[in-house]
Amino acid sequence: MTKRVIPEQVGSAELARLLGVTTRRLNQLVDEGVIAKEGRGKFPVHQNVKAFIAFKLRTEFEKAAPSALERVQERREQLLARKLARDDRDTITLSEAIDVLDDVVGRFLQSLSGLPARISRDINERRRIEEILDAERDSVSRDFAKSGQALRTGITATEVDPEDDI
Repeated sequence: MTKRVIPEQVGSAELARLLGVTTRRLNQLVDEGVIAKEGRGKFPVHQNVKAFIAFKLRTEFEKAAPSALERVQERREQLLARKLARDDRDTITLSEAIDVLDDVVGRFLQSLSGLPARISRDINERRRIEEILDAERDSVSRDFAKSGQALRTGITATEVDPEDDI
């Protein structure tokens, strides 16, 4: 078996073949400073193979793991997108949402308080209607508390306290 000797220097076509790239890509790597050229069309094989392997490892690592700077930039972009969405009123904070719901439910429950007098002049009938409305207010209040807790914790309202619909 004959032993093949790798020459110290080769031409661009041969080095491109050894590295598995086109001659055009080889010239780009020369321009980028990855591949060293000695003289006209002569490339030191050992030095350039080693440099090419290091380059490939570095670029593959950079693709696989974004740099800290890229992660910071991505986080800044996320924060800016959230701020713009709030400024455009596309999104609101959790506390704003809960305050609005609290206000709406409070007004609704308050409006229920005046219904018995509007429905009947009979005192017994008013009391009966008030009892029904009190039970509904308690139910709505419990549901609202569960929903608020679910919003704060990120757990669905049914997971907070399952309700039997029997």
